Amino acid sequence: MLKNITPSLPEHGKIKAGTKGEEVVSKGGKRFRLPEKLNHYIITTTERDPKTDLLMLEKDLMDDLKKDKALVDSKGNLTSIPIRLLYNDINLNLFYRNACYVGGKCGTETADVDIALSTVVPPHDLLGNPTRNGQ
Repeated sequence: MLKNITPSLPEHGKIKAGTKGEEVVSKGGKRFRLPEKLNHYIITTTERDPKTDLLMLEKDLMDDLKKDKALVDSKGNLTSIPIRLLYNDINLNLFYRNACYVGGKCGTETADVDIALSTVVPPHDLLGNPTRNGQ
C-alpha cells in the first residue's frame, strides 16, 4: 500500500492573467520576454504552439464560457470564471508545496502547512554555510 499520496486531477490546461511580452536583451546579452499583465483571463491547453512557443488557447471552452454575458466585459474578454470544487476540505482541493531554493537547488521542501509556518530555516543553515557576520 502506498502512503502519503494525495489523489489529484490531471492538468489539462492553465488559467492565465498575463502573457509573454516583447523580447528584451539584458546587459549580459541574454534574451528573455517580459511578462505582460492582462485585465482578463485566458484559458490555455498544456501544449505549446511550435511557431511562437506560447501555450495554445482553449478556444472551445472560452467560447462556451463567453456565452454567459455575466462573465465577459464589453470587449468580449473573460473577467470571471465559475469553478466547482471536488471536496469539502480545502486541503484536498488545493495542493500546495513550500520549498526553499538556494543557489538554484531545492534546500528543503514540505507539503505540511503546519510545519512550514512553524519552522523557518534560514538559507545559510540549509547548505551549512556560515552567515555573513560569522554567527
